[in-house]
Amino acid sequence: MKIGTAARRTALVAASALSVLAPAQALAAEAPARSTEDFAYFDSRDKQEAVPDHTDTQGYYSGQLSNTSNDAVTLARTTESALKKITGHLQSIRLLTEQAARGIAPDRAATGKEVRQHLEAIDTLSVQTRFAGIKLLAKETSMNHQVGANDGDIIAVAMKVPNVDTLGLSGYDVSRIICSTDPGDPAQASCTKDDGTTYAVAVADITGNPLYLLDPLPRIDAALRKATSLRSTLSDAQNKGAI
Repeated sequence: MKIGTAARRTALVAASALSVLAPAQALAAEAPARSTEDFAYFDSRDKQEAVPDHTDTQGYYSGQLSNTSNDAVTLARTTESALKKITGHLQSIRLLTEQAARGIAPDRAATGKEVRQHLEAIDTLSVQTRFAGIKLLAKETSMNHQVGANDGDIIAVAMKVPNVDTLGLSGYDVSRIICSTDPGDPAQASCTKDDGTTYAVAVADITGNPLYLLDPLPRIDAALRKATSLRSTLSDAQNKGAI
């Protein structure tokens, strides 16, 4: 007996709840108070003795998953929404960086301040994104997506922490003098003044110098790829489970 598409979709999103929300103690400490019965479905082993055979197990499993669907859908949407916002902040940072790198930013100090605000927002989203009191993006975790009724019908998705440090943007300050490595000579860089004019500087003189920011566009592009990859990983797992 196979579970229908609707039940499998429910199983998909419910698995996030199974992997992230299972510890009842954590929920009791941080989330609004709920009775023990509210979380009984998080571990089907509690009910195995009452299930007589494999066919009934599938029916029981589907019924229990349907009870968790609202919470599980909210968890998935919360995670996706946070990643989308982080990607939006990175796109804004890239635009501001490009303006500063080309020397067309009206006020480099003000542009640098705006970039820092976006960076702070990314860290805030990483730390504060929660569901039922559980922080979803504050540490690396594995989100198990159930794609069928059997124990092995699971797609495991490793979620990384999307903060300023893990995205490779620590010390990212476009109010500094922006320089780009010369493609023809990696030992040399071209730096841009506030008026848009450029001059050559040895990379060795730039590295570690707080006055300069070397190759910011490749760094922000790499950060965007990481954030997009996190969203794609989550979406791909969901799509596979819904087939």
